[in-house]
Amino acid sequence: MKLKRIITGVLASVMCVGAFNVTSAFASDETNIFIVGDSTSCIYGYDDNYALPRAGWGMYLGDFLRSKYHVEDLAMSGRSSKSFATEDNYKKLLSEMNEGDYVLIQFGHNDAKNKTEADIQNRYTDADGDVKTEGSFKNSLYKNYIEPAEEKGAKPVLLTPIVRHEFDENGKVIDKWTSSDKTHTIEGLTVGKEYTLREDLAPLGYVKATEVKFRVENTNETQKIVMIDKIVEMTKANIGGEEIEGAELKVFDKDGNIVDEWTSTNEAHKIKNLVEGETYTLHEEYAPEGYVIATDVEFTVSKDKETQKIEMIDKIVEMSKKDIAGDELEGATIIVTNTKTKNIVDKWVSGKEPHRIQGLIEGETYVMHEEIAIDGYVKATDIEFTVSKDKETQKIEMIDKVVLVSKTDLVTGEELPGAELEVTDKEGNVIDKWTSTKEPHHVTGLEEGKEYTLTEKTCPYGYEVAESINFVVTTDKETQLVEMKDMPILKTIKVIKADKESGTVTFEDLRYGTYYIKETKAPFGYQLSDKVVKIEINNEGTFADGELLEDNDSICTFTYYNKLIPKIQTGSEMNYILLIGSAIISLLGITTGIVALKRKNKNN
Repeated sequence: MKLKRIITGVLASVMCVGAFNVTSAFASDETNIFIVGDSTSCIYGYDDNYALPRAGWGMYLGDFLRSKYHVEDLAMSGRSSKSFATEDNYKKLLSEMNEGDYVLIQFGHNDAKNKTEADIQNRYTDADGDVKTEGSFKNSLYKNYIEPAEEKGAKPVLLTPIVRHEFDENGKVIDKWTSSDKTHTIEGLTVGKEYTLREDLAPLGYVKATEVKFRVENTNETQKIVMIDKIVEMTKANIGGEEIEGAELKVFDKDGNIVDEWTSTNEAHKIKNLVEGETYTLHEEYAPEGYVIATDVEFTVSKDKETQKIEMIDKIVEMSKKDIAGDELEGATIIVTNTKTKNIVDKWVSGKEPHRIQGLIEGETYVMHEEIAIDGYVKATDIEFTVSKDKETQKIEMIDKVVLVSKTDLVTGEELPGAELEVTDKEGNVIDKWTSTKEPHHVTGLEEGKEYTLTEKTCPYGYEVAESINFVVTTDKETQLVEMKDMPILKTIKVIKADKESGTVTFEDLRYGTYYIKETKAPFGYQLSDKVVKIEINNEGTFADGELLEDNDSICTFTYYNKLIPKIQTGSEMNYILLIGSAIISLLGITTGIVALKRKNKNN
């Protein structure tokens, strides 16, 4: 124990002298010196698990400095540059250091610990890599200490990391080194004894090789032991075999620990931290836009010394929104959800080209749902689909059909403009409303398989309001026609000829409008009347020259009078002429009154 105290004291003295030389230029009376590090620099007390006389050099630094320097030793035993950044002492450093202060940074040997999963997750940093390499020792020092200190105006000071020797269960390690471009020579080996060459940490991008056992031979020749590190390349490709960028990938060991993670580029990735003979899983966390997340790939690192290539292929799922003619439709809002999680995976508005959906996973089942259909189209039924595991482009088509409403004249069958129409659902909600034209109407807002009611709110002039029509939108992909016919309101006009030879003329099936009745030929012996009767038929009744006529069973009557032709004396020349004319008229004419209808259509 005494020897341990001496060694610790010497180390503290050396470190403190060095620190004093560095800090001799301190100028401010309020200068703080913060110490961050591990057990080699932290403070110990008699009540600690590792109590005094064990000591860290930081405990004695203040003894060597003038009173104007305040030493704040925040170091903690067992911490690495990575794990210390999760402690309250680190938060204290960030909150208390100010411009002009100094930060002494002492980490190293705990950053190298990677024997357990806990160490890898919490303490280990990679010795390789620069300050920009995420997960490296240099990056940890810069990101956690140097950069925050510089932002506050404090001065960071890097101290030499403390190294350690490792011991195995059989005793002291014979030799330990970091490989270079030159052959390493091992001394002190015993002839005939068996040794094991083990790779603790492989270079970046190489697989940790299988242990090599060798026996020192009794020869006068130099004995060469070769350990070969192979490469495992991870390829992220499309179905065409081309490397694709932007995929977030991870490799897990058999215990579920992350071994390596990266974002794919246009080149294959050389994976690190693999061990020959071990089994791993390549997992795609996030696929590039427009690609499906591939199924996990399980692989075992072979012990042969050839480059091993692991390929993960991302397929494509294309979503098409089409009409019944097969053309892409623009403007529909589409949502895809996962049937298991109920989470929305993707949402978009359809365009002129099929949509390459993102966020899908091979083998998972999803629902394609049309949230908003295009005006004039029916909202399609949901489509459930499973992403196949084959490496071919998968196409999903959703077709929107059309429902046409035709408002026609019952008699002529022609489109009837001017009717106010609306479509409601079973709950009475108005889905669409419009005024009919000379063309059928494309109904908006309908859904396949649901029931609706077509109602005529106001009919065109001269027509009766039609009864409502209930209809169900079929799920076939054909245009559906719903036809509503309006019955014209019809009247019958009876014209009575009032004289000695009275007669009647009847005009049937007259629609709303304005008409004119005039005698075109008088009965024999009667004068042709020059009277023109104006007939108006509307929703208030039938009018003859403005006078409301009686309306009995849709038959309206009025009297039409003719005057007799004056008698002529017999024997006169004129009498013979009239007699001949009358005979001719009798042959060509008709004995009953004839009334011609001259129709004036109000709508035209």
